[in-house]
Amino acid sequence: MTTSSITQYPPALVYLLIILTALYSQLGHSQEILVGVHHSPPWSFKNGQGEIVGIEKDIIEKSLTSQGHTVRFQIFGYSRLLNQFSSQQLDFASPFTGPTGAASLTVNYLPFQDVSVSLKSRGLAINIVEDLVGKRVVAYQQAHRVLGKKYGKLVASQASYKEFASRENQIELLFFKRADAVVGERRILAYIAHINHGSDKIAIHPIFPETHYPGAAWDRQIVKDFNTGLKWLRASGEYQKILDQYRLK
Repeated sequence: MTTSSITQYPPALVYLLIILTALYSQLGHSQEILVGVHHSPPWSFKNGQGEIVGIEKDIIEKSLTSQGHTVRFQIFGYSRLLNQFSSQQLDFASPFTGPTGAASLTVNYLPFQDVSVSLKSRGLAINIVEDLVGKRVVAYQQAHRVLGKKYGKLVASQASYKEFASRENQIELLFFKRADAVVGERRILAYIAHINHGSDKIAIHPIFPETHYPGAAWDRQIVKDFNTGLKWLRASGEYQKILDQYRLK
């Protein structure tokens, strides 16, 4: 159908034809996408009913479903998430910080800031990375690779240093005074400490810069669709609403 022939129809019908054409194009490449996310409340976690919920989950789901896809989620510790994705057991992984190989990255959409936290009652002064030297530090898996050479050399090389998957256990070590400081993402550590131990118990030391992370997918069309959906999410204000939903009062 040519442009001249379309203009012969009433405007309302032309508008309907445009919508139907867009829907047909969308349905033509719609698919069920298996997404792996990292257990990291409030970004992605299981609620009391065993459902995967959270900021990250909502952003991914709404971005992809807006483009006609259906989405299923699985949740893992970070090392297993990377392993599942690298073996192509997942279509999409989030967040993604490793080498991409044949995978493609989305635009950045996760505003993470790694920090150090300590018990407020101890009054520890932690203003720079060097202040963690000589302290019992626990961190998330792969932190020694993510946080730079200085952190790896000065902090992660200490005999008392530990990395493991469970953020809840990291916070417990802090409150049981078996660790002096926990290193991890600000929202995650603050959320877990607040839920399990009440408000205003930890001091947050912002010794690392904020970093924005992407997701990754094997299919470039999925990445393209995610980016398109995310653009709509941001323009509509829905993206900020999702970020604010789990903000601690």
